[in-house]
Amino acid sequence: MTFNNSREGLPRAVSLDSVKSDSPYHFYQNKVLEEYVRRPANASTLRQYIFFGRQMTPERLITAANWVRSELLTRLAHRIRDFQQLPFLVGTNPHIEYVYRLYWGAFEKIRQQPVIQDLEDNTHFCQVLRDLLEDGKLVVPRLARGVSECSAACYNHQDLDRFVNRMLRSRISRRTLAEQHIALTDANEHGWVNEDDGYIGIIYVRCSASKVVQRASSLVRNHAQQIYGRQPPDIHVHVHNEALQHGMQQQQQDDNEIIFAYVPEHLEYILFELISNAVRYTLERHTEGNIPAVEVTVSANAKDVFFRISDQAGGITSERYGQLWSYQNRQHLGNLERGILKMPMDMRERAKQATDLGHEHVGMGLPMSRVYAEYWGGELQVMTMDGYGTDAYVRIPRLGTNAENLGLEDNPAAIKNERRKVKQHQQQQQQHRQHNDAAVASQYNYHPSIVQKNTNLTSYALESDGWSQSYMVRE
Repeated sequence: MTFNNSREGLPRAVSLDSVKSDSPYHFYQNKVLEEYVRRPANASTLRQYIFFGRQMTPERLITAANWVRSELLTRLAHRIRDFQQLPFLVGTNPHIEYVYRLYWGAFEKIRQQPVIQDLEDNTHFCQVLRDLLEDGKLVVPRLARGVSECSAACYNHQDLDRFVNRMLRSRISRRTLAEQHIALTDANEHGWVNEDDGYIGIIYVRCSASKVVQRASSLVRNHAQQIYGRQPPDIHVHVHNEALQHGMQQQQQDDNEIIFAYVPEHLEYILFELISNAVRYTLERHTEGNIPAVEVTVSANAKDVFFRISDQAGGITSERYGQLWSYQNRQHLGNLERGILKMPMDMRERAKQATDLGHEHVGMGLPMSRVYAEYWGGELQVMTMDGYGTDAYVRIPRLGTNAENLGLEDNPAAIKNERRKVKQHQQQQQQHRQHNDAAVASQYNYHPSIVQKNTNLTSYALESDGWSQSYMVRE
């Protein structure tokens, strides 16, 4: 395949020499980068963000600004190093190179900011962050295009998917840091009292599960009606609060409501994507007659909030299901042929952009939704019955005690520790199965060798791009 070698439209924050491995400036840049690559990224929990933001003072705000500056440099440095380790054919793709230069530009711009010493310095720093956030809207569409082109080349597809996962996970982490600090700064400058509106920075401490679903459903139905020109399927929302049945206190007038602290934009991204897919494929499957409704079930226990989106849209074929979480060979990339569009910032922007694009899609919504779900320790699973329909399950932790999922790739000690945990768990499962097999054999006078072992449905495996525990299907 051939790549467009034009450099038109590449960011100007970094000179062209910055990517020439034999240039003196490149050597200097890498020497500076190495200092930050050696630093570990520090993951925080939602609860830590909330506690810190509740008692904000000018002194704490300045301390936070310097910490955000240092942490952003570290996280950017790790990802720049990932770009530098890409195979030549991938790294020279113009879209991949665009993002690489964008990251270098952001790294240099933040690094050149002096230590924040007062509120005036902090105001200037926040403006720098706003500019970088705006530039960063181009990252996901550019990655989508670059990965789509590179997937046709001879390259390890799993490695490419892991690379994109790291990019997206790190992107979410940096945006969370920057947006939280900007929001806290705005609150301090305007004298807003924390939690008057339920927000501490970008974190909403009174997030309503059913209201987020209803907002997403309304936007999806309006979008679908404009695109398909006919009535979209009904979306039925069922709420079941398991916590109330166990006597837990509910701080809400509506006793069946599920309230928790979360970043609304993260949850909205996931639910909009899943409900949109369900409505879209239902309309395409049922072109006449009665259209079956999309069923959304919301449930919660003491630790987690669960969402299930069920449709009767014909399911997913085994071939497509095997590529469900891959970023490669994505379909419907026509909009990127006309021009790179910026990534929408919230659910309303996504709905508007989706309406403008019609049937065209970037094609990364579902795997990116899983990255969002896993970021605070949750998960997203998709179960399908080919020929009938699909169920998507989302688990969102509600206690805020899970640290940001920054990935284990940069922490060999963490990888070793989690592998040890997985091995111990597998040994315990094996012992448990052997004990059960012996009990069954004894009860029915079977020899243990002919007892058929049940399939273990619980997922607890160290994946190549990080580890994940599945609580969705218990033994």
